[in-house]
Amino acid sequence: MNLTKSTLILFLFLTGNYVQGQHFRVHGTVIDDVGKPLPSVTVYLKNTKSTTLSDSVGQYLLTNIAPGKYTLIVSHVGFNQVEKELDLKRNITLETIVLTSAVKNLEEVAVRAERQTKIQETKPITISSIQIKDVVAQNVLLTDVVDRLSGVRIRRSSSLGDASDISINGIRGTAVRVYINGLPMEFIYPRFDISTLPIGNVKRIDVYKGVLPVEVGTDAMGGGINLITEQKTYNSLRASYNIGSFNTHLADFALGLANSKNYFITLSGAYNHSDN
Repeated sequence: MNLTKSTLILFLFLTGNYVQGQHFRVHGTVIDDVGKPLPSVTVYLKNTKSTTLSDSVGQYLLTNIAPGKYTLIVSHVGFNQVEKELDLKRNITLETIVLTSAVKNLEEVAVRAERQTKIQETKPITISSIQIKDVVAQNVLLTDVVDRLSGVRIRRSSSLGDASDISINGIRGTAVRVYINGLPMEFIYPRFDISTLPIGNVKRIDVYKGVLPVEVGTDAMGGGINLITEQKTYNSLRASYNIGSFNTHLADFALGLANSKNYFITLSGAYNHSDN
């Protein structure tokens, strides 16, 4: 018995490019005076609500900052505070900030102690990325592209459009999450699955194995897949149509409209059909 399944999805990606040219990001790294990255360092802009903490490798990120002049303050317990003047006109990555110890050495004092606790080694952020433009001509689905990455496996039933089971380094289920531009996909499209998303509007796929970076909105124990969409500042149109075995039809398009590099709207859609 043949079971016919058709999937028709139409997505409207409405993204204001208001941030570009209006609000910016400040990124950097904090280390101590022996070159060791400092986690949990407080980094903020004076007289604003923009504040953050450095991560396990000493990196920090301040976002959504209006252009202007600011005083960046970096402080941590046991270290001297550092202040830097900023004239923010674009996204910037600052030079590495070095915090010096505020502890003064005492003369003729000897302290002996045994340390019984162990400090967990900093876990590096392992990222695998693939540019969609490198594979889009091969007429593949989004799940097929992700499944090519090392350590990532996507299991599906034989039916086109069925839900996918994603595993990263053997961990699956709710421990692995899918994001769109850093936001959990279930918040944006709660009824959809990665197997039903059109590939036409995706620019890049980042796969995080384990620890997630600070720019991703939430955490996931097993890792995550972040789909970075196109944000073009010019008008564009891309479409494709493919025919395969079992009466398989795959159609995909992405239409982008821009307005003076301040706003843009992207309309993306896909139609998938198969008799299996």
